[in-house]
Amino acid sequence: MGGASVVDVRPGPVTWLVAAAHEVPQKLGDFGILVHSGRSPRRAPACNLVSALFFPHRPPTPRTPHA
Repeated sequence: MGGASVVDVRPGPVTWLVAAAHEVPQKLGDFGILVHSGRSPRRAPACNLVSALFFPHRPPTPRTPHA
């Protein structure tokens, strides 16, 4: 999202809307799966938050082979 604002400020809000349009159905689907698998509707968002906190958000650094 930062890259869209580097060239010009105008693409920033559009990029945010596109990201939100992707994330909202994704989170609703996660909620539905958690509730269908037995979680209570009150506990499902907390489970989703905990799983998001432990998700690796950057790729691991490549390991160099030992000589």
